[in-house]
Amino acid sequence: MSTLRKRVYSRKTYEAPIMYTNYDTESYCPAKMYNTSLNGMYFESERALQPQSEICIKMVTHSSEEPGPE
Repeated sequence: MSTLRKRVYSRKTYEAPIMYTNYDTESYCPAKMYNTSLNGMYFESERALQPQSEICIKMVTHSSEEPGPE
């Protein structure tokens, strides 16, 4: 029997293309964000990230005039 764990913060679906890079480089990789919460986001990329990696994320198509993740 498995134990279900409830998330501390609710997730909001928000699909959008993003670009990310490690803080020590300017080489951005494409990825797709699928949802966000108050303390994080879920995205998928072709490249693997190491756990605890510090990254910088850019939203590719987001305009400051449209609603988006906070």
